[in-house]
Amino acid sequence: MKPSEQRRALECAVKAARAAGKIMRANLGSRKTVSSSTQHDIKLELDVRCQKLIENSLRSPFPAVGLLGEEGVNAVMIGVQEHFGGASVEGDTAAIKK
Repeated sequence: MKPSEQRRALECAVKAARAAGKIMRANLGSRKTVSSSTQHDIKLELDVRCQKLIENSLRSPFPAVGLLGEEGVNAVMIGVQEHFGGASVEGDTAAIKK
């Protein structure tokens, strides 16, 4: 990407992250729904919903850029030269188990 495209990508990513953060904040005290779980990971519906919001916000203006997120890969990454990567901020069971 050219520097001007990188700046635009950063602006879009920040805007998407803020929108997802707003949803997370609005659901801070609410009961969470588990979408799936394994011995070392819990996938919350809220996390999946926020990741989809971020993916949709980035995929539209940057269709040729791959997306890699914690809640699953929803893009073909083979042959992709550039990608957005993200991780949730809530932590996972490996980080909070004693």
